[in-house]
Amino acid sequence: MSALLRGRQDVQTLQRTFGNRAVGATVQRLIHLEDKKLDLAADDALARVLPFLNFTSFEAGDYKALHEALLGLDKDNKSFESLADLASGLRTLMDAPKGAKSLTVLPQIMTILSLDDFEKMVTKFKIPASDQQVLAGQIRENAKFVWGTYKEVQSMMEATGKKKPTAESIMRFFTASMRKFSSMVVQDSMELFGHRLGGDIPIAVLMAGSGAREEMFPGSDLDLAVLTDTKKENTEKLFEFTKLIESRLSATMQYITVQLNLTKDVGLAPDTGVFGFAHTPELLAAKTVGMQNVAQDAAVVHVGEGGEKLPERFFQARDEATAPKQALGELKDRLVEFGTPQIKARIDIKKDFLRLPTLVLRELATFFQLKSTNSFDRVRELVSTKQLDGGLGGSLIDALEVISRIRIRLHLHHKSEFDEAAFDESGKKATTDYVLSKEEQSGLQKASDTLARFHEACMNFVASGGTEGLAPSKAKSKWNIFG
Repeated sequence: MSALLRGRQDVQTLQRTFGNRAVGATVQRLIHLEDKKLDLAADDALARVLPFLNFTSFEAGDYKALHEALLGLDKDNKSFESLADLASGLRTLMDAPKGAKSLTVLPQIMTILSLDDFEKMVTKFKIPASDQQVLAGQIRENAKFVWGTYKEVQSMMEATGKKKPTAESIMRFFTASMRKFSSMVVQDSMELFGHRLGGDIPIAVLMAGSGAREEMFPGSDLDLAVLTDTKKENTEKLFEFTKLIESRLSATMQYITVQLNLTKDVGLAPDTGVFGFAHTPELLAAKTVGMQNVAQDAAVVHVGEGGEKLPERFFQARDEATAPKQALGELKDRLVEFGTPQIKARIDIKKDFLRLPTLVLRELATFFQLKSTNSFDRVRELVSTKQLDGGLGGSLIDALEVISRIRIRLHLHHKSEFDEAAFDESGKKATTDYVLSKEEQSGLQKASDTLARFHEACMNFVASGGTEGLAPSKAKSKWNIFG
């Protein structure tokens, strides 16, 4: 018998032991929890404190002792700081040679069980005590993996000389780790809560945006989308399941924030419905076309049993619905939207410098039907296929490298997704502001000049109907979609 099933049966045993006893009616006093401003009768306190106890190893004597201890606290109208404090108090009251050390779960698990996001999750989705303990253990391991990745990125950024990695390689490493993390979370959730889907519903999970492009930063959002092929009426169940995954991701990041004594989340804000929801891959693909920054950027991070063909169907339907003519129109919109980058005393590295090349390259990739999904690789493919001038392409890669490195530095400095910086001391507003170094200032100025050239070349390209402007010797007839 699995530990999880055994735990669920133990919960049922405990409920049978106390469920028919009108504990609240017998004793009129209450147990007070200071942090929640709650007054609980013994039976209510039992339901709430149960996840904090190693009840799966209880014997009949332990159940009886727990019941008596709670009744005693109820009679004395005891007050506790939190449920974790109550659990620790019970451990003291029930101190016995066998049970003293094993009564409560590990302190780290208690911390997770006490998180606001965790409590909201278990309340909203009605997660039983045994599953709460398993889930808290999974979150603890997930958090260790994520924070280990963050520390590795920090180490990579501190490297010097020949060991100094490029910003491009750091983003690829971080993205690969976050894809693995996402797959772990989905797999664990399927094992623990898959029964809530009510049958064998095939699923696959995509990562969108920067995660699809292998360009995730330490503070990036975690944008996910679920593919399925099921009856339309099952979409609601799938929606609830994805929101459960989203809630556990939020709790994971909150745990990291608490452990590091931070005032704000470190990043990876989850969205498990970035494409919306549909009951077939084809319908979902149709919804994504035209969505800014997501339609062409998607990568597979998890495939469940029976879902092996879902990604292929999604990408085929998406590609069939995306035309070069449409991409040229989107390209013009992006160029007008972002304009030419300007160096100011205070900058937003994402809005002012990163969005333009990322989204323009995405539209060019669609127009020329490139195979590459990463921005750096898209530049290389454009140059290798002679669609982009080699000199401009090389400068553009250098610009992306400078901009990306500054953004990684900003996220590590603030330990969150914060993209504003002072270009020099004149732009500094707070002591916590990041001020660009002389090297970064020089690099960003060159990058700005390159982006201005790239912007002008792309505007000429659009004006020509997609025939010229990017490369000096391009054949005019090949891509002239307006004839």
